[in-house]
Amino acid sequence: SEETKEWKDTDTVIDYLELLRKSGMKITKVNFTDLNDIYMTYDNRIEIHMGRMSDESNGVTAWKKIQLAKKSLDAEDKENPEQKGTLNMTISKKAYFKAETDVIPQEETTHN
Repeated sequence: SEETKEWKDTDTVIDYLELLRKSGMKITKVNFTDLNDIYMTYDNRIEIHMGRMSDESNGVTAWKKIQLAKKSLDAEDKENPEQKGTLNMTISKKAYFKAETDVIPQEETTHN
């Protein structure tokens, strides 16, 4: 039934939050609206696109994925603790960081 599904999701979310807490990562925001497409914010400055928390078919548990994100963010923090950007974790066993400075601002066009 729909009710049990909701409870299951709640448990899942609680499990994920527990793993995040355990990881020691400074996650300031989480968006669990779609459990197949999860977003988080790290330290109010880096958007993490997790996608699915785990990819069991590839042997990637939620904990492994969090550890990979942490490793990637720790490396970024070492280089530049103020860095803003996005971390894409949607591809299994990969972490792609894109610094905000890499994003070229759109030229503003004025129509007279």
